[in-house]
Parts: sequence; C-alpha cells; structure tokens
Amino acid sequence: MFGAVALAATGLGVADAVSPFIRPRLAAAHAPNLARASRLPLGRTTVITANDGSVIGTFRPERLHVPLPPDRLPKVVTIAVTAAEDASFFHHPGVNLAGLARSLRTDVGSGSVQQGGSSITQQLVKNLVTGHQQTIKRKVIEARIALALEHRYSKREILAAYLNTTYFGEGASGIGAAALTYFGKEANDLTLSEAAMLAAIIPAPSRYNPRVDPATAERRRRLVLGRVQELHLASHAAVRAALAEAPSLRPPESTTSRYPYFVDYVRRYLLDDVGLSPEQVFAGGLRIETTLEPRVQDAAVAAIRRHLPKATDPQAAMAVVRPISGDVVALVGGRDWNRSHVNMALGDKGGGVGRQPGSSFKPFVLATALQQGASLHMPVAAPESYTPAGAKKPVHNYSHKGYGTVTLARAVAQSINTSFVMLAERVGPNRVAATARSLGIDLPRWTGASIAIGAYETSPLAMAGGFAAFANDGRFIPPSPVRRVIAPDGSVLVDYRADPRQAISPATARLVTSALQGVIAGGTGTAAQLSGGRPAAGKTGTTDDYSNAWFVGYTPQLAAATWVGFGEGNIPMRGIEGVAQMTGGTIPAIIWREVMNAALRDRPVVPFRPAPDRAASASAATGASSPTPIAPVTDPPTPSPPPTTAPAPAPAKGRHKHGR
Repeated sequence: MFGAVALAATGLGVADAVSPFIRPRLAAAHAPNLARASRLPLGRTTVITANDGSVIGTFRPERLHVPLPPDRLPKVVTIAVTAAEDASFFHHPGVNLAGLARSLRTDVGSGSVQQGGSSITQQLVKNLVTGHQQTIKRKVIEARIALALEHRYSKREILAAYLNTTYFGEGASGIGAAALTYFGKEANDLTLSEAAMLAAIIPAPSRYNPRVDPATAERRRRLVLGRVQELHLASHAAVRAALAEAPSLRPPESTTSRYPYFVDYVRRYLLDDVGLSPEQVFAGGLRIETTLEPRVQDAAVAAIRRHLPKATDPQAAMAVVRPISGDVVALVGGRDWNRSHVNMALGDKGGGVGRQPGSSFKPFVLATALQQGASLHMPVAAPESYTPAGAKKPVHNYSHKGYGTVTLARAVAQSINTSFVMLAERVGPNRVAATARSLGIDLPRWTGASIAIGAYETSPLAMAGGFAAFANDGRFIPPSPVRRVIAPDGSVLVDYRADPRQAISPATARLVTSALQGVIAGGTGTAAQLSGGRPAAGKTGTTDDYSNAWFVGYTPQLAAATWVGFGEGNIPMRGIEGVAQMTGGTIPAIIWREVMNAALRDRPVVPFRPAPDRAASASAATGASSPTPIAPVTDPPTPSPPPTTAPAPAPAKGRHKHGR
C-alpha cells in the first residue's frame, strides 16, 4: 500500500511502487479464478411486490450471462473496448501507472477517490472483488489484485473475464448478453460500429443506453470510433465504413409487468442509489417489497390515458409521494413503455432529460423569502415587465398587464412573474437554490434570477418530493420506492427507514401551504379543487410557448406532481384534446385532481396545520391590507431569460432547444 501512495504523493519511481505487489505468492493469494467468475450461475428470478403483497413484476436472469471463451473474443469488440477503456491494456502490467499516479495524487489530497485512471484489469477486480464504492485503501488493494491477476493470467483471459462480467444495462451482464439485448445477434456477429456503441455504454449503462438517449449514444459511438482511428487499431477505410453505419437496434422487449415505469424506477433505484450488483438484482432470487399502492397507480395510469388518449398527444408523467414516510406510492413515466424506455418521471435519472418546471418552482422562492422574515401580506410590486440586473431581455407577465402593488399571497395565487423575479433578486438566487436543494431538487452550482420562474430542469419525482416537505412541516424525506429487499435465505439486504431532515422551519412550511391553498381556491389552479371540501395546496407551472405544463400539489396525506409535454423536446402544445393552450391549470391540474380524489377516497378529510400568527403581525407592521378576492386567471407561461449574476451559467438545456 505504501508504495502506491508514495507514487502519488511523492513521485517515487514505478519500480519502487510496484515491486512489492508482483510476487507469485501474492498472485496465488489474491487472484480470483477467472474461468469460474466468467460462468456465474444464471441464478433465480427476483420478485417485486406492491405494498399489499401482490406481485407487480419480476427480474429474470435468462440473459444475464452468455459467456465467451478467450479464444472466441470478437476482434471488433477487442478493438472498440480497449480503445474506449484502456488503450495501453496490452502493454501495462495490470495497472495504468500514469493514470493511477495522477488519480492517487488527487485522491490523497482530498481524502477520497475522486478520479478514474483504472485499467481494464482494475475494472475487472471491481466487478469481481472490491465493488464500485471505492476508498483510497480499496483502490490500492484493487491495484494489488490487478497486478496479481496479470501475473497469473494472459491478457486475453483477463479481457474475456472483463467482457463477460461487465454490465451493459437492461439486465445484460457481459458482451454476449449485450449483443443479444441490443442487436439480437451473437457477439461474434457484431460489426465494428455495433461494438463501438456497446463499448460506449460501459461507463454509465443507464445514461448511455441507446434506446433511451439515442443522440448521446450516437455521439459516444463516434467518439469511440475516433479513438480507434487515432490509435491505428483499424484501417481508415474500416473506421470510415463504421462511422457511416448507423447501428440498427432491435425493438425493446414488451414488458409483462403491470406497472413497467414503477418497476423500472425500482431497478434504477436498487442499482444506482442502493448499490446492489446486477447479479443480485436480476438473478439473486430476491423479494423486493415496494411502496407502490395499486389503487393509486391504477388511477394515475387511467387519468393520463383518459385525458391524453391519442398516439399524437403529448406525453405525461406523474409521481405520488407520502409526505410522512417518503414512500413513492405511484409513478408513471409516460403513456407507453413499449414505445420508449425513457422514464420521464425521473428526469435525467430515467434515461432522458429533465424539464423546466416554470411557475411551479415559485414556492421555493416563497419559502426562501419567508425564511428571511417576509410576510404573505407584505406588498410587492407587480409591473407588466421587469428586466433583472444584467439581463438583456425583460420578463413579462402572461397577461402583458401590470398589477400595481399586490400582496405576496396574491402574487403567488395569480403567478405574477415580475413579482417573483424581483423577489428572487431580493433574497438571492443562490439562496433560493440552496432552499430547493435542501428539498431534494438538483440544480447547477450557480443560478440567476430566472430560477424564480423555473428556468432549470427537474423531474416530477423531485418536485413531488420537495412539495411533500411542505406538507410535512418542512421535514424532507428522500423519496423511495422500496421498503425491504429480502434474500432467498430470509436475510434483509435493504431495510428502508425514513430519515427526516428539517429543511425549512415548520412556520415557513405552513405559510407556504397557506399561500398555495389560495392557488387552488381562487388562483391559477382552480381545476385542481378536490371533492368533499378536502383541503389542498398546489402550484401551476407553464413554460415558454406552452411547451411544458405542470401541476404540483399536496394534501396532508399525499403529494403529487404531474407534467405534460412532448417527449421529443419542448414543442408547443396548442389544440390538444380541446385545450387551446396547454397550461398547468388545464389537463395537468385535472389529472392531478382525479388521481388525488381516487387515492383519498374513503380516507378521512384531514386539515392542514394552521399557519402561524406572524403573517398577520407582519401585515399590521407594514400597514398592508388583507388580500382581496382573486378571480381565476390563466397560468402565466414562464420565459427563461439569461441568468442575472456572473458567474451564473445559462440554465441547463438538455438535448433539445426549448420552444420560445
């Protein structure tokens, strides 16, 4: 261990760092049996259950392993994978010494593993021994075992074991399974173009899956082929032909799950968040007990199909979260799983991109202001347009009218853009971002005043989780679809326990709720009013040119976010199912209302906790009058001006240009 760390920290010679590791007895002690590792048993089917014990899906191991012997490795696969992952694989002793030194030099300074630099042999050790959650100590152990493997096995044996145990997404471990999964052919029949696409998947199988993000997958395929040409691993003619050949993916298999989007979420959660291995998830014979409530899930699927029935209609996604526990009781990521495996309820974590939330983001600005002592009754300016400091274009209200001076509560209910951009400037855009992050919303490091009107992408699941904290007196609980994961022997691998974090004060949360009740009672969200006089709070959101429409809201028992938009990008939604212009207060609010009514049917009507008196006392101190009754208005589309503070970057755009 000392030698490898010394290499990074002090620059000792390669021989000094490596010589303690390459000894025969160490090879015998640490090197796993690669032949056995490459032929792992197929295992047993994993069963997924809803919260009532009913089976909602399975993970089957049929294609988990299709091992290839070292003498049958396709040449095109060898070329593509070594070019993409480890160009010096056939020349180094098991460790890419320059990369390891560079990595450890940074890691020692930071106290944790921050950089890559792993050789293919080291990655094989991760697959078989150390796992992917690395520390400096484990990285050095990984290097030792890699050197031992190289002492014991040939390069082709190591490469074959790596290709047979690497996860390629969609339940496919190994290059043989990947070739069948994506192209419907044996690995030895792959072309150089297809091999390059599979090699490009390896670093992030979910994110680089060509079925869910074709543009990114194609860009990475071309990068791999460019690397092949740069390293002279194939002729120029072969690379040119591969570049011109767009791989033809086999259609995704239709799912037998009742709830494919939720099951996909469970899969991603266990692999990406919990850290279970693909072998455990797909062939471990596990019982996964989820939080899904079939009645709520069925209501969400039915409402989306009822209001967006045509194949040409926009997509819709919805997430429903229980505030007190973080349980995700329903999740729909689109209208047809078999057409696309993109799970839009998860945003960029579901294989696609996030979407701008528009005015549904304003409650995070409101919470930040209330935390700083603002009152719902304080007067705020509401001009027709306002140009933030440093911006080139003004922000407009949807009505293209000014409202003079209104109370903050009325600015929320009528979703007045100019008031909220000015409020964000007053409290600080980065403080708004900090509030949103504490409520589970991922945002860039630097943000501008356009954060007030939802210029930065997010997901329905994240928005539902954030609003759930308002219903939970400011306590944020990360949403989870899983309660327990039980191994075949009865041992519990995962046992989820809610761990609330006080993100904002209870007083702030109750004041936000009070304001958002006004949105539904008489503001832009009247279409979301629940039956039986059940109290509800929520916020509409619509982005430029009606390209994204949201309704996010909650009761004391449930929080839910609904998004409607085209999966291909930010395309204007006009004339959809009798709706002239798609705003958050139209179909998204109606879907939300129907799902919440169904979910809460036969449940007691529970009132919100009362807001504190400080709103009234602040009103008296400022001399502001009580809010006047608010007539229903159309939710304003949100423009996305450039950020207003250097060095704030432009809002994230995803893969598609937003409509204007």
